[in-house]
Amino acid sequence: MMVCVKGLTFQRGSNLMSRITAVTLVAFLALSLFTGCGKSPEETADSFLKAAEKVQNEKKREEMEKKAYLKYTEAIQHFAIRSKPIPETLRTKYLKLTLQKLNVELKRFLANPDEANTEQIDLWRSDFPKYLPGLTDKDLLDGYSKFLIDIANPELMDMNAVLATLEEARKLGVRAKEAGDKINAIQSGFAKEKLGEAQKIFENVQAAMKGKNANKDELVIAEYWTLLALKYHPENSAALEMISKIRNLLTDTYSGYERYEDALAPLDPAIDKYDIYLCVPEQKVSKSEAKLSLSMWNLTANPIQTLNDYFFIVTSDGDTVAADPNSSKYNKITVDVKTDTTATLVFKFPKPGSKIKNVLYKDGVKVSEKFFY
Repeated sequence: MMVCVKGLTFQRGSNLMSRITAVTLVAFLALSLFTGCGKSPEETADSFLKAAEKVQNEKKREEMEKKAYLKYTEAIQHFAIRSKPIPETLRTKYLKLTLQKLNVELKRFLANPDEANTEQIDLWRSDFPKYLPGLTDKDLLDGYSKFLIDIANPELMDMNAVLATLEEARKLGVRAKEAGDKINAIQSGFAKEKLGEAQKIFENVQAAMKGKNANKDELVIAEYWTLLALKYHPENSAALEMISKIRNLLTDTYSGYERYEDALAPLDPAIDKYDIYLCVPEQKVSKSEAKLSLSMWNLTANPIQTLNDYFFIVTSDGDTVAADPNSSKYNKITVDVKTDTTATLVFKFPKPGSKIKNVLYKDGVKVSEKFFY
């Protein structure tokens, strides 16, 4: 609809309120003129996109698609700033164009990961959780699922990101089986790779232990790799057997993974989860009790004051046994930051001949463990 504005005049004697009303009217009529004669941002974006489909020159086509993208973004913001629902049709068109841009960047990413704009990929991806819920367009859902499955590659991102990406694809439902199969294949392959590294270290250390100058410290790396393998393949029988062998040899050694951060980085917080380390340099175990010389390393930000009440053992029978208060020597010992100390703890077995599974430290705030197998 065409609206014309003619000869708005003001008399010298009009009051301030009249002037304000007139200015408001002019603004309203100007807005009406714009609305009536021009296209909305969404319509403009549609035109850019339609024109881009006819352009042969790739660079010019990308420029027109970029203009369309910006106009769709403007249209979405129009609804967002007014806290109004964004129409499904607009969200669908916007995400389809976003997906198109993602696929172009993915192609570059796979061809040369160093030159790919991963921050831009992450930025475009962040729009899907916001605008995709509730949409049912099959091409969009299938296309985005395929993109997620294709980009989920352990050579291009860390393992946690790979699995989160594939899980996102699986939840979309369109390619759920394909995403699930890839999750299983990647987890199994990753576990096999890390277990292989652990086995090599274990065999080398085992051979060195036959000599006089054996160093068991590298077994800490092997322990970490084996735990990582088990995280992604918990039923792996070879990994379960390996972790038991390694821990049996590391009872008297701190599992300080941060010492090997250069080799292990990035450390997985699900495995490197303690800032207090425990180890047992000496132990005397009879059928009725266990007398442990327990060392404790404090990596927290503050000194720790221990009590005998903070120490336990967990047996192979599943019993949790507190340290004997009368014969244990860990009462009111202060362990300064980045230092360690050693004292004796005595545990009375509730069942004769019990086997220690792990030592447990628990002071109400901090927790730590040292496994025997």
